[in-house]
Amino acid sequence: MAADRPQRPGDADDGVVGSEGGGGDEGLFKGVLYRYLGTLLDRIGTTSPDAAPLVEFVRTSTDRLWEASQRDGYLLAGGDWRRPAELPVFCSTQLSAVMALELRASLEAR
Repeated sequence: MAADRPQRPGDADDGVVGSEGGGGDEGLFKGVLYRYLGTLLDRIGTTSPDAAPLVEFVRTSTDRLWEASQRDGYLLAGGDWRRPAELPVFCSTQLSAVMALELRASLEAR
């Protein structure tokens, strides 16, 4: 991330896409990204040199999600996967987190 500007929603310079906004359909944007990343990785193969940065992005972001989202034995993801969720948490935001973790599990199973 450039030092001369603050992080903006949607930036992923540190391996995690920032918050998209306040819920509703906005919370599903990350999930759509992960679904299409999975489709792309299926097409090019995870062992392709072109896939390496994409696989690393998925691993980095889901590691951060998992670390920040554990609450009383449950996953409670907020809009920014770098920090614990703040209530209220929207279903679309949770669905994005599940979609990302599904892709991660798929990559690890290969």
